[in-house]
This record gives sequence, structure tokens and C-alpha cells, in this order.
Amino acid sequence: LLEVEQARAVEAADARSAAERTANESEATLAAALSTSTDPVFIVNRDGTLASANRRFVELVSQATGMVVSPGMSLEALMDEPTRAFWTDALPRVLAGEAVVRLKRFRFASQAELRAFSVRFTPVREGGSVIGALVVAHDSTEEERLRHEMARREEWFRSLIENASDMIFQITPDALIEYASPSVDRVLGYD
Repeated sequence: LLEVEQARAVEAADARSAAERTANESEATLAAALSTSTDPVFIVNRDGTLASANRRFVELVSQATGMVVSPGMSLEALMDEPTRAFWTDALPRVLAGEAVVRLKRFRFASQAELRAFSVRFTPVREGGSVIGALVVAHDSTEEERLRHEMARREEWFRSLIENASDMIFQITPDALIEYASPSVDRVLGYD
């Protein structure tokens, strides 16, 4: 009986050790992914101080403010007035348990132009309580520029079709007319 209990204890210890190794490997992989991310990522404590941040966040903020970014510092000290208003709107909601996504334009010292960032705030929970917020900011400037360009081209093509003197149709594979240009009415006398 003693040998059986001893074998079970060894098995349990081995299982705990394997679980700890897996957790440590997973944590190391996540840390490596975050540190190499091109998106600024940081975690803020309930009191608004920085808990941790990836390299990209530290680079951008240090360039913009000239300050050394370190855990425990107040993030509001790094913000201009519009950013502080943005922050004071989002953070309390996240600390209340709500995920918040906002589009905000920032200019960092190394950037000549305003850049559009999609900023996602996610509550960080421990034991069922919100202990802080995870903030991921994705530079979506290029995507916004492309969306604007697509809308501009769409409008241009729409204008071409609506003002063309030729009749233009869009017909489904089963021969139903989905679209007829305004010239149909002008040429045939009916829409």
C-alpha cells in the first residue's frame, strides 16, 4: 500500500512538473510574440500605471515624449490633452469589464503625419476580477487610405456608368436584370 501511494505521489509530482514546463514554455512563446510585434501592446493596472509593454510601445512613446518608459509610471503623464480625453473615456469602461475598440489618430515624434490606430482595450481578469486592461494599437493608416481610395474609385465608376449614353446592364446567370443604367430610360423610354 505504501509503494502504491508513493508511486501515485511521484506520478502527481511528474504531472505538476510537466504542466509547469508547458505553462512556462507557453508564457515564453507569448512573450516572444509580443516583443516582436509591430503593434504597440501594453497592460495598464487599475490605477492607470503601466504594468508591462512590448518593445514597439516603448519605442514609439519614448520617441514621442523623450521619456524613458518603465513599469509603474503613470500613462497620463505621457498624454496630450486629446489623448487623455480618449483615455479617460475608454479606461473606466474597460475596468468595469467592457471591451472597447476605438479609432484614434496619433502623431509620434518619428512620424511626419497623423497615423490612424485602431485601439482595442480588453479587460485583464484574475480570479474573476478585472485587474487592468490590455491595450493593442494597430496602425491602420494604410488600410484607411485604401478604403478611402476604393470608395473614391467606386464613386468615379458609378458616375461613369450613370452618365454613359450606352445602355449598361448587369444580368444574373438565370437572365434576371440586376441593374440597368439610367441611359436605358433615356434610350428606350422606360426603366
